Amino acid sequence: MIRSSHRLSLIVNGKKKKMEGAWANLPEDLLVTVFARMAFIDQIRSRAVCKNWKHLTKDIRPSDKLPMVMILNWHESQGRVKSVCELYVPTHVRELTIEKEYQRKEHRKYVGAEVCESKYGWVLFRKSLRETAFFFAYSPFFNEIVELPNNLERYFLQGKVTFSSTPTSPDCVFFAAKHPHISICRRGDQAWTKINASSINRFYEIRDVAYLNGEFYCLLDGGSLISWNVARQRWRRYDAYQAPYYYHGKDCLIESDGQLLRLKYVTNNDRYWCQLSRFDFYQENWVVEASLGDRAVFVNSSSFCFLIPAVGEASELAETFHFYGHTSYKVKDCFIFYYGYRSYSFITGEVLKRCEPYSSLLRGKSRGIWIQPPQFSNN
Repeated sequence: MIRSSHRLSLIVNGKKKKMEGAWANLPEDLLVTVFARMAFIDQIRSRAVCKNWKHLTKDIRPSDKLPMVMILNWHESQGRVKSVCELYVPTHVRELTIEKEYQRKEHRKYVGAEVCESKYGWVLFRKSLRETAFFFAYSPFFNEIVELPNNLERYFLQGKVTFSSTPTSPDCVFFAAKHPHISICRRGDQAWTKINASSINRFYEIRDVAYLNGEFYCLLDGGSLISWNVARQRWRRYDAYQAPYYYHGKDCLIESDGQLLRLKYVTNNDRYWCQLSRFDFYQENWVVEASLGDRAVFVNSSSFCFLIPAVGEASELAETFHFYGHTSYKVKDCFIFYYGYRSYSFITGEVLKRCEPYSSLLRGKSRGIWIQPPQFSNN
């Protein structure tokens, strides 16, 4: 624990030097170096020392590399709305709780919202509000909320939604798709704008959406793609049929290291089936990946997923598949449903009995979602 003091000591090249003044007077470059090596939880605690430190840490990417688990609840009591956010951090298996109260009545609209996307350290929520679909983004790392215009039709609640960069970035674009309807919204817009996609896709349902290099991609039934170029405002179609082994599994479209990937999976209690494919833009077809290599995949039952490099502290997670959410398994003639964490070998499909640090971190935890540490490079 750091305690405030007016008399400080600084060790430089092994020699102890006395410094007069408050914690706020420490050299800024020194603080930046120290904060950059801190995990997010330690950065949060350091913000309580002084206001200058709070300002500095807000713009410094934490050292965390592994995905965390977030459990967020919105409660309404006596005319006030309170959010309780629990973050489970795999580094040293720690937990952080962030609470905030909202005084205004309009904050009631957050209560009961559901998660539909998670990336860049932000989580996108959706909720039926009056006769419209209401979306807002929340970041536990900055304790901020970004509301989107409330003019989307309710059928978008059953659609797919994503965004191009951190929601506070001035160039952020949101993209909502529910066949045959597509709408976009730029940061600061007062309303969603409809895009006509009838000429490019008349018949196929949209399985998932993703953003890559200035374009939003829609994965259609069968594996074909359509893309919307944000700058040119132009559609393009890729007829790349790929027959899946399981037609009733989940489909995810992923952007990872400049590549567009398709993850098709089915999970149960004993094992899982998964197929990862990379889209070859030159050949305009899907290429099945035999392995993850030095990567791990994290999937939530809300049908969003992402890959991380399994290097450094994450090297033991290479070739693993981590599922957190609703699943089921069959016992004789009965199906058992539960919400929890399961890890599998990507190669064999078998359940991993223990996969640290998550097996210990998530034991007995439910209703959580994966969330990545902030990625400031996407601003």
